[in-house]
Amino acid sequence: MQVVIHDRLAERREQMGPLQWAERFAGPHAQLADLLDQADEAAVEDARKAAGPDEHKLADRLLNRELDIR
Repeated sequence: MQVVIHDRLAERREQMGPLQWAERFAGPHAQLADLLDQADEAAVEDARKAAGPDEHKLADRLLNRELDIR
């Protein structure tokens, strides 16, 4: 999930203005990048390849704030 969310955050960077992205996603993206930098590159690529539609759907729901507790 960490790899999927990292990748989704990077995609969102291209879809919104720099200020909006920085305010909402720059911090979490940097934290995930630091975490993934500690892992072996092959392990990160394996995780990326192993992620299926359910992981991608869950990541989208998280980033769209559909999982926030109200």
